[in-house]
Amino acid sequence: MANYYRHLLVCTGRSDWASRIELDVAEPGGGLAGRIKELTAMRGGGRKDLRDPFVPTLVTNSSFEREPGVEAGQGIASAYIFPSGVYLPNIPLEDEGVVELVRKFLLPGGEDVESTLETREVVETVVLICSHNSRDTRCGRVAGPLRRQFEKELAEKGILLKGYEDEKGRVGKVRVGFTSHLSGHKFAGNVVVYRPNGLGVWYGRVQPKHATGIVAETILSGRIIGELCRGVVEKSGRVDV
Repeated sequence: MANYYRHLLVCTGRSDWASRIELDVAEPGGGLAGRIKELTAMRGGGRKDLRDPFVPTLVTNSSFEREPGVEAGQGIASAYIFPSGVYLPNIPLEDEGVVELVRKFLLPGGEDVESTLETREVVETVVLICSHNSRDTRCGRVAGPLRRQFEKELAEKGILLKGYEDEKGRVGKVRVGFTSHLSGHKFAGNVVVYRPNGLGVWYGRVQPKHATGIVAETILSGRIIGELCRGVVEKSGRVDV
């Protein structure tokens, strides 16, 4: 699995993207992923104060919809941050907004950084399935069947979350979506489960038949299925691979 301190999951409402998401022409300037890449690049004018090689950030796009009223091309993004469990509905894409995002939420010491960015606690479990077909067709092929099976299992238990709910309506529920490249296409289907307690579990070679076990063991009980596990990340930033 990828070694990372924080996972920035950008809401795009789409299930496939350019092979390199920071160059996706459907998102002006590559969207938030492009702005992060630009400001933190090792070369080409990136800012040293916005990167720390010992606490890298994983940036992926997701199929989750933007905050209502936020549209592509408006200069505003919506994103989740895991495993800290934070949702930011309105992130300005100009330099000042992205710098504030990085300093406050993606680097250590953010608790001492003042911020005007609106945040909400992620109280639901989030299941991510790699669907990045333009990067590797193996992920594209398995993503749809996996999502349908997870949603079926969760709907039967009455805990599938779709659309927007207030905090009370999200507690104990599970949101399922697609994500761009997670590394390790040979492990397709790649699935990540982020629980609201700050635990993130990466699974590889997941098939639809495994959904029942992942729902019962990891989503509902917080237990890890060893034979599928690629690694574990915690809110503290500790990673076990």
